Amino acid sequence: MPTVLTQNGFRFFIPTLDHPPAHVHVAKGGGQAKFNLLPVEVIKTKNMKMSEINEAFIIACQHQAELIQAWEGIHGRH
Repeated sequence: MPTVLTQNGFRFFIPTLDHPPAHVHVAKGGGQAKFNLLPVEVIKTKNMKMSEINEAFIIACQHQAELIQAWEGIHGRH
């Protein structure tokens, strides 16, 4: 699972055997979240505090173009 971004203790990664639509997985500590990228929206969380979800969302928004580019580099355009 290639890590495509790390920031503030969050690890953003895109599994190579994943499915459309373009999305990114996020891990911090024991928590995880999943965000669609077009538009950026939370679609799943597990064991993550609301403050961490909000912070990860902001980071995903700030790096949306970079994350989409990483998705397309791994999976092609969808």
